[in-house]
Amino acid sequence: MVLSVVRQVILVLIDHIRKGIEELARREFRKLLKITVLAAVGLIFVSLGFVYLGISAVEYLSFTIPSWLAWAMVGLTTALLGLIFLLWAFLQTRS
Repeated sequence: MVLSVVRQVILVLIDHIRKGIEELARREFRKLLKITVLAAVGLIFVSLGFVYLGISAVEYLSFTIPSWLAWAMVGLTTALLGLIFLLWAFLQTRS
């Protein structure tokens, strides 16, 4: 009799703990999903901004230098900027 009451109390406690953990995991997952979506949207807008900036730079440089050289300069500058960001991100994950 006493053993079954203790067992029921333990089962109720385990059930409450399980529900609490599930709710916490659900809340944290939603928070992580929101941050991920915002980061992805931000990355898309930043990428589009760099594309338009690069095209504008090429158009501006084409007035003074040949078009192929303008494209090469903007491409190399963008590649170097991307490499700097990649190295910075890599160093951030190492520390």
